[in-house]
Amino acid sequence: MNRLVLADNVTWMREAAEDPDIAGQVDLAYMDPPFNTGGVFYVGTASGGRARGEREAYRDVRKPPEYAVFARQVLTAMKPLLAVNASVFVHIDARTLHVWRTALDEVFGPKGFVNEIIWAYRTGGVARRRYPAKHDTILWYANGPGYVFHPEAVAVPSERRNHMRRAVSADGSAVRTIRSNGKVYEYPEDAGACPTDVWTDISPLNQRDPERVGYATQKPLALLTRIIAGSSEPGDLVLDPFCGSGTTLVAAQRLGRRWIGVDSSPEAIRIAENRIRIKN
Repeated sequence: MNRLVLADNVTWMREAAEDPDIAGQVDLAYMDPPFNTGGVFYVGTASGGRARGEREAYRDVRKPPEYAVFARQVLTAMKPLLAVNASVFVHIDARTLHVWRTALDEVFGPKGFVNEIIWAYRTGGVARRRYPAKHDTILWYANGPGYVFHPEAVAVPSERRNHMRRAVSADGSAVRTIRSNGKVYEYPEDAGACPTDVWTDISPLNQRDPERVGYATQKPLALLTRIIAGSSEPGDLVLDPFCGSGTTLVAAQRLGRRWIGVDSSPEAIRIAENRIRIKN
């Protein structure tokens, strides 16, 4: 059964470790934790920014040593819930990348590292004393070597085949061919390719995007759809311990996955619940 939980995620995950329906059952975990910006985030407008009458969503204020402890606590509490070969995706930015990478290495071991995905985007705003920061990082770690990956489920149009020769195969279908080391390789013309670890084709949500639900730091559905479709199976259990506006839960449900969403903000739970009811 899908679950939407209002609770401190570390406390809840420690308790869930004693529940046989959850312990060892999570096949994919995605988290978009606070980035330790030092700010306060609100709900009530499409942009997530503050306006008169808005309600507070959460405070993102911790001293660096406290934040490092927080990261280890979250991952340590999560690990008993994971299936043997589960995947874990942690979405952060440059401010806390080193903290989460260190914590992930401690909890899952350096061999658990699979990918460092760069989600690059173009948004407004410029920097005067440095290059503008226009990307987030998504760290992918695996709990075991048998983790799931389906590149065909997340295929995108292939640019690298534009330079190949167009031909017709023996069955009459259009193909692209290339000769390498004396051999001719043939690819269906309409077949896509696996994205690289730099994602530039998924745009962030602008202030007037119809997908907006008024929650600060909301991520696009396309981003979570790619992660879940590529690294889980239908019927798998997906966990988001910082579920916020519920994007992970909506993507999981549309893809036929089971889900658990946890957040300590009543506003987040309210928005996620309404969104799930409307979208599904």
